[in-house]
Amino acid sequence: MSFRFRHVLPRALPLFALLALLFCSVPARALEKATVQLKWLPHYQFAGYYAAQEKGFYRQAGLEVTIREGGPDVDVEKTVLSGKADFGIGTSALLLNRARGEDLVVLAQIFQHSPAVFLVPKSAGIHSIREMKGRRFMYCAQHGDMLAVLKKFGIGEKDIRMVPHRGNPDDLIAGRADVMIAYNFNEPFALEKAGEPYLTFSPMSEGIDFYGDNLFATRAFIEKNPKRVQAFREATLRGWRYAMEHKEEVADLIIARYAPAANREWLLFEAHQMEYLIQPTLVELGYQNPSRWQHIKEVFVSLGMLPHDFDPLPVMYRPQQVKDYRLLITTILVSGTIIAILAFVVGLFLRLNRRLKTANRELALNEGRMRLIFDVSLAGILMVDAKGTITVANQRMAELFGIPLDQLIGRSYASLVHPEQKVTGTQAMQDLIQGKIDRVFTERRYLRPDGSDFWGFLSGRRHEAPDGSLLALIGVITDITEVKRAEFALKESERRYRTLFDMMHEGFAINEIICDAAGRPIDYRFLDVNPAFERLTGHSRAGSVGRTAREILPGIEEQRIETYGKVALTGEPAESESYLKELDLYFRTKAYSPEPGKFVVIYEDVTAQKRALREVREREAKLRVILESSQAGIVTIDASGIITYANGRVAELLGYPSEEFVGTPYADHVCASQREEAARGLDAIFTGAKSRLSTERCYVRKDGTLLWGYLTAGRVEADSDGRVSILGVITDISDVKQVESDLKESRSFLSDLIEYSGMLIAVKDRDGRYEMVNRKWEQETGIPRERCLGKRDTELFPGSGEAFRRNDGDVFTSGRSIVREEVLDGPGGRRYFLSSKFPVKGKDDAIRAVCVMTTEITDRKRAEEERLKLEQQFLHAQKLESLGVLAGGIAHDFNNILTAILGNADLALMKVPNESPATDNLHRIERAAAQAGELAKQMLAYSGRGKFVIEPLDLNQLLEEMLHMLEVSISKKAALRLHLARPLLSVEADATQLRQVIMNLVINASEAIGDQPGVISITTGCMDCEHSYLNDVWVEGDIPAGRYVFLEVADDGCGMDRETMAKIFDPFFTTKFTGRGLGMAAVLGIIRGHKGAVKIYSEPGRGSTFKILLPALEKEAEPAAAGTAPEKWLGEGTVLLVDDEETVRAIGQEMLAALGFDVITANDGVQALEIYRSRDDIRFVILDLTMPHLDGEECFRKLRQINPDLKVIISSGYNEHEVTQKFVGKGLAGFIQKPYKLSTLREVIGKLER
Repeated sequence: MSFRFRHVLPRALPLFALLALLFCSVPARALEKATVQLKWLPHYQFAGYYAAQEKGFYRQAGLEVTIREGGPDVDVEKTVLSGKADFGIGTSALLLNRARGEDLVVLAQIFQHSPAVFLVPKSAGIHSIREMKGRRFMYCAQHGDMLAVLKKFGIGEKDIRMVPHRGNPDDLIAGRADVMIAYNFNEPFALEKAGEPYLTFSPMSEGIDFYGDNLFATRAFIEKNPKRVQAFREATLRGWRYAMEHKEEVADLIIARYAPAANREWLLFEAHQMEYLIQPTLVELGYQNPSRWQHIKEVFVSLGMLPHDFDPLPVMYRPQQVKDYRLLITTILVSGTIIAILAFVVGLFLRLNRRLKTANRELALNEGRMRLIFDVSLAGILMVDAKGTITVANQRMAELFGIPLDQLIGRSYASLVHPEQKVTGTQAMQDLIQGKIDRVFTERRYLRPDGSDFWGFLSGRRHEAPDGSLLALIGVITDITEVKRAEFALKESERRYRTLFDMMHEGFAINEIICDAAGRPIDYRFLDVNPAFERLTGHSRAGSVGRTAREILPGIEEQRIETYGKVALTGEPAESESYLKELDLYFRTKAYSPEPGKFVVIYEDVTAQKRALREVREREAKLRVILESSQAGIVTIDASGIITYANGRVAELLGYPSEEFVGTPYADHVCASQREEAARGLDAIFTGAKSRLSTERCYVRKDGTLLWGYLTAGRVEADSDGRVSILGVITDISDVKQVESDLKESRSFLSDLIEYSGMLIAVKDRDGRYEMVNRKWEQETGIPRERCLGKRDTELFPGSGEAFRRNDGDVFTSGRSIVREEVLDGPGGRRYFLSSKFPVKGKDDAIRAVCVMTTEITDRKRAEEERLKLEQQFLHAQKLESLGVLAGGIAHDFNNILTAILGNADLALMKVPNESPATDNLHRIERAAAQAGELAKQMLAYSGRGKFVIEPLDLNQLLEEMLHMLEVSISKKAALRLHLARPLLSVEADATQLRQVIMNLVINASEAIGDQPGVISITTGCMDCEHSYLNDVWVEGDIPAGRYVFLEVADDGCGMDRETMAKIFDPFFTTKFTGRGLGMAAVLGIIRGHKGAVKIYSEPGRGSTFKILLPALEKEAEPAAAGTAPEKWLGEGTVLLVDDEETVRAIGQEMLAALGFDVITANDGVQALEIYRSRDDIRFVILDLTMPHLDGEECFRKLRQINPDLKVIISSGYNEHEVTQKFVGKGLAGFIQKPYKLSTLREVIGKLER
């Protein structure tokens, strides 16, 4: 090469490179759209697609990809075939689609093994796939391998009960399904977290190893869009490689972008489980094996799902070669560049050639040495190229394979690996070739051309060039066939020994002897025992192995230890029979020594034989006594029917001497009506048709009378003379037959009497189980006889059975009859029964059962309860009504008197100067009258007529206003606490009376606490009350269910017993030394007048709670409008005052006169009408409500008839609410409550005038 060329070439190389880049550059293109349809919900199962999308691999490939979520109802194949998606995720069942003419092609195989399994909770009791037939199945038809497994066991879709597949195992955990088609990397995680034990059944365990998830498209789409398909495939595989190398990052990505509710731990569980399915270290991602598809096809063919001539290989994707002229241009430019470079390199080679010749001479020398070692090695040595072809091998390797060396070279290494290890061997070789591993050490089974095989230990490694590229694979194989055979023989021997050890019926124990310092046997230790030893001795293997005989059998005989010691030390076997007292067992033992110091004992349980022999001997002794002193007749009969032996009892029974009876035909002594039957019975025994005969026989005595006997006959085998005879035992049952006849008649009568009795009759044993019930019992309880027999009351009557059992127990305990009322709670409600129970005794006079005779008294009990309840209600109502009328009347009359007193005092105060000494006295009279008025209010309150000012009230506000007054009214040691519900509905009530209620309840609570520290709690709230809750309240009559506002006053004082609680609202009842006893009576009257109720909770020593219930209003309370007549206001005109009380008329006339009116009075309604008809100057009328002759209500009606515009004011000692209710809509002008003062009268008339 010239000097000039050498210097120009380096400068020209960059120019060539630049030209190549310019010609090879590709202009940017718009992103092409692609859609992929997943087959399930977001999981790590699709991590490769998510990674390719989120890491930008699709966009780098020029694609804009849409990922469509799948689910149990998504048919991926139909979605792709319809064009709604370009790519889909499928399974090996695509072969079935192709068989139907759907031209689908697998682009890449993601999972090398199918993850699909049958998932079964252990609680379902399914232990094999065959047992899944007829069970509840969460089935998904996407998995051809699962359908193939079911078909293999003869199970079709019609043979299972379909349950909707919701995509999660919740139905499986809840017991709504038995089997689920699941993925082994998914649903098992949920069962483990739920603590639900489970089983999985994989198709691989049945020899069906299908591919798992794959990427597919239609052939039409592939041919139309080859570049887009190839780009999508490569980007997807890149995404999968990234997902498997960055599991935690991709799991977080899935949660953030696709499944916010996903469990991160679950996703990572899936990711690690998928390693095995993808096999990233053994197989190139996306790889498809034609042989594997052929195998899948053959499975489908064997199950009748594909035809025999079906070709599976077109399902595999083969990239098309796309014409691109840019490649040709690039090739020309690059070739020119290479030619220039080669020219430069040739010069370098010439210089290096000299050095190479020297190195070759040295290399030849080393190769000679290595060839010598190579040829004489006892191990086989070979080299394999990157295609798996053997390129170099030594003679030993040819000998191992049984192939001439020249034929071994060029063979495929994989063809020499045994088929059962071919997959594993091929995978290991691929890992070495790809550089995933650099060496391998393993045992491998090889196959010779003649069909024989051998085992070799393979030590293989990569032989690399300096740049790390593969030159060859070098393997050294050592023959270990004899070692493996020895291992197999040892395992088989061990298996046979263990099978014999575990399955033998005799107990088997391996022991070692324990000696003292002098070498004398003192004990032995169990080294191993078989299951039969555990069964025979009752000692478990875990409790025996490692322990000594003295530990397990403390009372073991010294002789036995000495015997076993002799066996172990001398090797001389021993055989004996022994009795283990602690186990009550007889054993025949055989002991021998397999090696010095150890011995084996075989235990044969002969307990049954020993006991049987003892029983035989005892039976023989008893039989001799029976024959000698039996009260039954005993005879023997030969084959011709002749009596050959008879004991004395036979002669006595039939009236023959023994010598006269023997030798006669047996049939002659049987009644004529039974002779034929008797002959047949004897023939059956002689011929062997029957082994024995037990029957009743009628015999004829010598004197012609009849004898009933019970015959038991059996065959006696041939004696020394070869004769066979029958031994018969005849027992006189004449008396028994008579008793049976009488008893049968008696039982029939008694059975009919019990069965058709109008009472319920039953018999129960000591355990409470029914032995008998009659028809009436069945009819009344509704329980069939066959269902109740053998059952207890607690099983038949869960709510009442325990009480029945206790009553039965009283009979067993006392031994006497009892009569009890019993209650049965059943579906039809509560029923009452009057039961007579008496003991039933057995033969030993012990009580064996109880007989129950029962009559229902439900109607009578309910009638009695209803009558008693009505009587109590009637008496209580009469009492309250009488007291109410009395209290109301007294209060009314009292108010009339108080009206005069209060009115006169009021007028007197107006007439005397303030400095008059009489002023104080008048004020005292006024205060005393007011106190008397309060007492009248209490009486009115008790009578239920205590409401005066009815308005919507807020209980919370009322309590807050009273708080200071309440605090000063209670004991200083009592703490007052308010618990007020906000907001609170209002109630329609009289504020003054509710204050009286609250004050009475709080003072009562304080007095209950006494001088001790305590707490009084006042609680308000609103509640919906049902009828059941309102049944137990203090109220007159029924109050409706609905919403109530409650006021609860609770204390932790002394509490009350039931007797005190029953009287707490009685008038004049008091627990104090002072007081009138009207406080709580007034409380009940006020609440009753407000249409409310009172509930009490109290126990002695645990405090009391009074709960007041008042009907709630659905609106808030409104403040009352205030307006009073001015104190100096005066009227004019004529007023008619009507009242039957002279004192009221007098003071009323004087008050009205003081207000500026002219007053006309009338003492009853009749007089009032007469006066009003005679005068036309009367402006208004003040009319008393309660008067003789003509009361205020009737008088008002007639006055309004005379003058509809007449203004009438009603005056009464009763409350305003009660009175005005009578005049609603009738034009009543006003109401004034007695007793009243001048100011009250001015206010009422002033409102009328205004």
